Amino acid sequence: MTKTIILSSGGTGGHVFPAISLAGELSARGYHVAMMTDQRGYAFQKATSISKIIQLPIWRGPTWARFGSIILGLSLCVSFLWAFVYMLFRRPKAVIGFGGYPSVPALLAAKILGCPTAFLEQNAVLGRANRLMGKWVDRIAVCYDNVKYSEEFQEKIIQTGNPVRPSINALRSLLYQPPQFDGPFRLLIIGGSQGARIFSTIIPATLSKLPITLRHRLKIYQQCRPEFLDLTQQAYQHSEIEVVLQPFFEDMEYQLAQAHLVIARAGASTVAELTISGRPALLVPYAAAMDNHQEANAISLGKKGAAWVVLESDFTPAKLQDLIQQALINEDLLKIMAKNMHVLGQPDAAVKLAQMVEDLLP
Repeated sequence: MTKTIILSSGGTGGHVFPAISLAGELSARGYHVAMMTDQRGYAFQKATSISKIIQLPIWRGPTWARFGSIILGLSLCVSFLWAFVYMLFRRPKAVIGFGGYPSVPALLAAKILGCPTAFLEQNAVLGRANRLMGKWVDRIAVCYDNVKYSEEFQEKIIQTGNPVRPSINALRSLLYQPPQFDGPFRLLIIGGSQGARIFSTIIPATLSKLPITLRHRLKIYQQCRPEFLDLTQQAYQHSEIEVVLQPFFEDMEYQLAQAHLVIARAGASTVAELTISGRPALLVPYAAAMDNHQEANAISLGKKGAAWVVLESDFTPAKLQDLIQQALINEDLLKIMAKNMHVLGQPDAAVKLAQMVEDLLP
């Protein structure tokens, strides 16, 4: 019997990065960690020290394809057989899921083989894959109180938080410094991987109409999808605002550390990084997110005074201008939001998850 633990994850960063964080903690405890994911998740192999990454043959097919769901179902069946054979010979000590379609065949194979199983739900709404596996796994780790659709699984739930990268976790001790009166104001805008066009249009148009004295205080660091870079650059062209546009910030820990306010979506990883770093935010949940989970994430922070929450339908130039002006002239408001955000951070999430895994082992 080896000391191998398998992590199974969907292919987005929101699924993969928490798995990578747990892998680091488990490796430090002497376990060999392997990971099962899809093609998208396999592309993250350079960002992780996990020595063995198994790409499951999962293909959704085009969303418009008539037989797309059939193709997905067949690929999940093949992936189950693939995972079953792998585990039959490796006999892992436990299998831990992180949501997304690839976690399903791995957790099912583990259950049939009698391996301890668990999964992490990163959002305030139990995802569809995790909902499907909820009654089969031994433990369910969550990040929020009262996760939607988890009511029937309460006896299995343990609140651990959502692990973040060590470089982000290091920001925990770096306390928020509010902007000085009439001093520079650093605004970090991170649009996420989907639906960021609304940030590339409304935000530049709104900020360009602020009084000139306020515009000269702004230093904008904005993440844009590559296809929106030219559009966004043109929108800022005559604003007299200092702007840095990037498709991706390699130094996100530095950007968060310096930010006075963050405008962002409300994906699980973004929320975890904001709470760890304790940075005040204006959250605009992605309206098309599955089961509207981003809105639930954002509202959880909004209710605790850690963030402004503006739905996409309400994200207008007038609303944004009002909030930005409040931020620019009221540093005490930002200090309170930052304090409330910091309280919500769970820097020991990876440790708690690893302990949950070890408690499962026979």
